[in-house]
Amino acid sequence: MLPCPGLSHRFPRGVLVLTGWFLLVAGVFEARPVLARQALANTAPQMLGLQFDAFPDTEARQLLLLAARRVPVALLLPAVSSDSHFDVLFGAAGARFGNDLPTRFRWRAGLLDLDVFRPPFGAGLTLLDVDRAGVPDLHARWLAVRLGPSLRLGGPAFFVEPRFIGNGALSSLRLGQTQYDGLGPGTRDTRTALEAGYTAGLLVQLGPHLHLTASSGYQIHYGGPDPSFHRRRLGVLYAPESRLQVFAAYGYEKASLGPRTLRFEHFHAGLRFLPAAGGL
Repeated sequence: MLPCPGLSHRFPRGVLVLTGWFLLVAGVFEARPVLARQALANTAPQMLGLQFDAFPDTEARQLLLLAARRVPVALLLPAVSSDSHFDVLFGAAGARFGNDLPTRFRWRAGLLDLDVFRPPFGAGLTLLDVDRAGVPDLHARWLAVRLGPSLRLGGPAFFVEPRFIGNGALSSLRLGQTQYDGLGPGTRDTRTALEAGYTAGLLVQLGPHLHLTASSGYQIHYGGPDPSFHRRRLGVLYAPESRLQVFAAYGYEKASLGPRTLRFEHFHAGLRFLPAAGGL
């Protein structure tokens, strides 16, 4: 791992300032300026991963390579939940394919994605995330903020965390025809507007290496006919050691565009690997 002599060589100064102010104002954790400076002044570990997605309703499949600079949140903040993350300069690349579908290149590139859950609150911030590897053909979140209560019952190794996280964002959305063709010709339009929603979720921590998640949420994009989405998700993550994570999830979505509605399922699974944990 190459040393990083200063923040300006690796991370834009404005991004770090905005992130710091967001976390302090949100009040999710106490300030730990010495550790924060040490962590961000060094090179964060490189996260690499592989993800496979399946859409049974359209028989579409997708394979992605994942990469990110992942800052170890647990070093900065004690007692954070195991699904907290802080990714800088992240991305994905791969292909979507199927029996009757042309193979298409899919990609994602982003500047910053942060979610921290430390009871009694959870907070998140996303900057410049252009996602063409998700379920819609394009979902670019230029600025997104998430905040809400996150409680912890039990502990320290076995506990349950119920959460209710609200969100707001400025984003661009194009549904595309692969999954949303049943919603009519409006799926081809790209809309840039505000979006808002909420997620009610539950984290079940089953020891130091395993956690389960369940969530149900609603999202509306205020552009044109105001597309809206009801989403449910069940997930599992197993980390046999600190540098390896194996994950899988099942998702259900009900999407509406004007008077039309469709429903579909989504499965994904994969692994994440941190080749080196040094430098912090």
